[in-house]
Amino acid sequence: MTTSLLFVALFSLSSVSLPPVDAPEVPEASPPAVSSDEGPILREPLNAKQIITKLQAHYDDVTDLSASFEQRVVKTGSGLEISRSGSLFLKKPGLMRFDYTSPDAMFYVSDGTTLLQYLPQDQLVYKLGVRGSSLAGPFRFLVGGARIDEELNLSPGGFADEGARWRLTFTPKAASGAFRTLSLIVDKQSFDVRALVIIDPLGNVNHLELGVPSFDVLPRAGFDLAIPEGVRVQ
Repeated sequence: MTTSLLFVALFSLSSVSLPPVDAPEVPEASPPAVSSDEGPILREPLNAKQIITKLQAHYDDVTDLSASFEQRVVKTGSGLEISRSGSLFLKKPGLMRFDYTSPDAMFYVSDGTTLLQYLPQDQLVYKLGVRGSSLAGPFRFLVGGARIDEELNLSPGGFADEGARWRLTFTPKAASGAFRTLSLIVDKQSFDVRALVIIDPLGNVNHLELGVPSFDVLPRAGFDLAIPEGVRVQ
């Protein structure tokens, strides 16, 4: 069975497919202050607490999300850098799917509790926990599996204004096997998370830059898992 056929069998997508997503774009600069006949209307800048509240409210309203991504992982000590790209799909409550397309095909799918990693070239599926995954764990905050204010603390000096974006850096309130710190890079206009920077407990840095998100409804069947015959599960 070829890799493409295995992929279809694994995700039960012979008749249901998830939509394509746009490539990452460089965010546009913030627009100037609104003007009136009496001159520009100056808006009071938001503080970190206000931004977090608005960010949480934004994702409370999101039920489905898809986007392309560019990933860059830097290994601590060796400095080895790994670059990958693909598309991600999120659906409440807790459903996640990551389709890696470059440099090699690799797939992750999660029901919110268990994360399955499928390596077609190795005919192998790894079964993992979502909370302990440095990839899927942080996305729980975007897909309804966790709330920012309940599980994260803003790090000292963890708020930065980066022009068209804000950077919010958090530490977990409870010990986490998924990450030491999590930075959410937030678009000022839409409150969309456009990038995540995850530092795991070993110090490895995982940077994911997201493309323009789509909030169109995704088919539930796109997250179903049927492991093909002959594929080992560990």
